[in-house]
Amino acid sequence: MVTRAFVLVACALMGIVPSAIALPWTEMGDAGLLPATAQIPIGTGALNSIAGTISFGDVDMYEIFVTGGGTFSASAQGAFPLFLDPQLYLFSAAGLGVYANDNAFPPNPFLTPGASLLPAGQPLTPTAPGVYFLAISGIDIEPVSSGGFIFPCLICNPNAVVGPTGPGGGFPITNWSGTPFSAGSYTISLNGAEFVPAAVPEPATLGLFATGLAGLGALCWRRRRRA
Repeated sequence: MVTRAFVLVACALMGIVPSAIALPWTEMGDAGLLPATAQIPIGTGALNSIAGTISFGDVDMYEIFVTGGGTFSASAQGAFPLFLDPQLYLFSAAGLGVYANDNAFPPNPFLTPGASLLPAGQPLTPTAPGVYFLAISGIDIEPVSSGGFIFPCLICNPNAVVGPTGPGGGFPITNWSGTPFSAGSYTISLNGAEFVPAAVPEPATLGLFATGLAGLGALCWRRRRRA
C-alpha cells in the first residue's frame, strides 16, 4: 500500500508540490505510552485533531509540533459505546511534564461531561515552539518518573489545570501508574499544533523511494491537475 508519507516525499523529489494537506490524524495500530514509542502523525501543516482508542490501563502518546506563543490548546472527549473519561497531559521534548487536566475547566458547553482541556493563553501553556508529547489516558492513570508522580493527583483536583508539581515533577516520565476505570474511543481537538517536520531521508531510503517514482509521478500529476 502506498502511504501518504511516501507520496509526499516522492512528489517533493520530482519537484511537484501537492496542495496543502491539513488532515486529522487517526491512530495507527497502538500508539506507545512513552516518548521513545510515541506515535508520530505523518503529514504537513496544521494538525487539527487526533482520534484513537485506548483499553483499560492503556495510554496513547503522540509526538507533535507546538507552534508556540501560548496559542496551543487540546480538548479531549470520549465516544460511545464505551465512554472514556479522558485525562490529558503535555510533556516537553525531554519528557518533562508541562501541564495536565482531568475535567474541562472552565466549563465548556461544547465539551461533554468528563472531557479534559489543556487551555491556551494561561501561565502553563507552552510559549516556546518545538516538539512536544501529548498523552491521553483514562481516569486515574497518571505519569510517574524516577522521583514519583509527576503531577498532583488529578482525580483529587478534577477541574484544575495543573503543572508538574508532584514529587517526580523535576524528572522525565518513565512509566504510568493507577487503577484503570474507563476505556474507549476518543477525539482530541487541537489548536496551535502541527505535524512534526519530516526528517530528511538517508540516501538508502531515498533509493527505495526512487524505485517507485515512475508510478507515483502519474498520481502526483493528477493531484496537481485537480488542484
